[in-house]
Amino acid sequence: MKQKSFRRLNLITLSAVLLLIAVGSIVRVMDSGMGCPDWPKCFGRFIPPVSDENLPDGYESAYVDKRLGKNERLIKIFDSLGFDSLADKIKSDENIIESHKFNVIKAWIEYLNRLLGAIIGLLILITTYFAFSYWKEKRMIPVIASFSLLLVIFQGWVGSLVVSTNLIPGFVSFHMGIAFLLTALLVYNDFKTKVFKVCYGKYKYLGLSIFMLLLPQIFLGTQVRESIDIMLHAGALRDTLLQNVPVTFYVHRSFSILLLIVMFLGVFKLIKDNLQNSLLGKIYIISGILIIFEMIGGAIMTYFSLPKILQPVHLLSAAILFVLTFYVMLLTTPKYQRI
Repeated sequence: MKQKSFRRLNLITLSAVLLLIAVGSIVRVMDSGMGCPDWPKCFGRFIPPVSDENLPDGYESAYVDKRLGKNERLIKIFDSLGFDSLADKIKSDENIIESHKFNVIKAWIEYLNRLLGAIIGLLILITTYFAFSYWKEKRMIPVIASFSLLLVIFQGWVGSLVVSTNLIPGFVSFHMGIAFLLTALLVYNDFKTKVFKVCYGKYKYLGLSIFMLLLPQIFLGTQVRESIDIMLHAGALRDTLLQNVPVTFYVHRSFSILLLIVMFLGVFKLIKDNLQNSLLGKIYIISGILIIFEMIGGAIMTYFSLPKILQPVHLLSAAILFVLTFYVMLLTTPKYQRI
């Protein structure tokens, strides 16, 4: 009974994390990341206000002072750990001292983002409890679940740094990267609960190559997004962004073609082996469709001034593709199927 509950909760948590990735992107495109200038509360409250009538005079500068105080402690930590360049970046970034006026829409968007994160934390805690029902037979499951719980706690701390540093791009991308790592851990635990009658070991290198090609593609996407955020923050208009994008944008765009070619070589081989209706075949076909969808979405964003509505969809599709290709890598590597 506990094992069944674990499997169900693990999938629910995975779905919630994917949703959180999409919501995080909505927060980003709506410029709501600082909708709540403090953390974990929002304007000093567990539920954000609906107007600024009850906020004290000078609250903008008060929250800047609080951030600066927290950053001083953070700088000391990074200095002591040897991350001098990161410490210097926090010291010198003028955006950190930028104040933020209350905006009810932005505050509630950011609040809902944090609320979903808190719910995921609770789900991970409960999931970890049920994971220990596998302790005797599949010990890696509770170990991975426990690590996921620690990762969520760490993610919460990084979220507080994102706020205190006023959304320094590197921290924002790191924050998202942790969410992707969390999905991988949840997928791994789901995989470990299953027994597979078919071995897809002959496709090992194909599955590995797809996943390893996707990782740099996602990384390049975060670099492009960071560059765009910096330009938007500097006051650039959305219809002028592509005139100044870095070379990573063109590499990211071209790299998707290579990913599509390798994916469809895999689909072709599976069809040739009459495995198109197998679990592996279905995942490959869905992944190929997602890559095409991503390429079309990327083209629309390129030629239509990066419409905001497409950016969360683009990121969510990438996250689902990450989950599927990681599952394929596990499915085609026999050693991962051992208890």
